[in-house]
Amino acid sequence: QYNLNKFKINNCIIKEGNNLEKLKLMQRYDLAIEGWSFLAAIAATPGQWEKENAIEMLDIQVKNMMRHVKKNGKLIIIESYGTYVNEPAPRDEWVPLYDYLENDLGFTRKLIRTDFKFESVEEAAELFPFFFGEEFKDKIVKEKAMIIPEYTGVFSKDNWD
Repeated sequence: QYNLNKFKINNCIIKEGNNLEKLKLMQRYDLAIEGWSFLAAIAATPGQWEKENAIEMLDIQVKNMMRHVKKNGKLIIIESYGTYVNEPAPRDEWVPLYDYLENDLGFTRKLIRTDFKFESVEEAAELFPFFFGEEFKDKIVKEKAMIIPEYTGVFSKDNWD
């Protein structure tokens, strides 16, 4: 739990949780935000990228969020919608998960541009591959890229049964 009083915010609580465990919170909140962690948790679990397993894991994680948010509250899920691409292009294995959020769970999607900007090509080639894979390093150097295009999907839901 983080105290935000130093920012003059006294009506907000930030809590960390493990996506693969049930959170044990003592009350319901107005808002829950997940950022770039649900799909990472699924990807880090061996054998979970089979479509049915991945959807089941996502469902558990979302319902865990819902348990701790008031019925008139809001859920926000933030996930990548394409890395080093010039238009929105989620990874193929993520598409069924995003479809599940929208079509089965009633989330609304908004896409935003969230490019990575580096001070130099060298910095980009050093830092970006750490998070997104070594296969990007040569491309960054070859293209002399200091800005890596990124799209982010912001999925939101409020007022559920």
